[in-house]
Amino acid sequence: MIMALKDKKTDTKKPSLFFQSLKHAVDGILHVLKVERNFKIDIIVSIIVIIVSFYYKISHAEWLWVIFSIFFSYYS
Repeated sequence: MIMALKDKKTDTKKPSLFFQSLKHAVDGILHVLKVERNFKIDIIVSIIVIIVSFYYKISHAEWLWVIFSIFFSYYS
């Protein structure tokens, strides 16, 4: 345990690690879009809902419900 604390180096590569993590996340989303048919349908329906919401000029509270519903549909 003590040796592990001594060997710990200062982390000077945080920005590059962040961008590397971001790249992996984007690669994962693109992979899911290529492979999963239902995810493609979810994305299309979400875009349609957002466009219709802009058309009807919904209130801020209604936008919160729309965003909540979109995220809930992805995680359920």
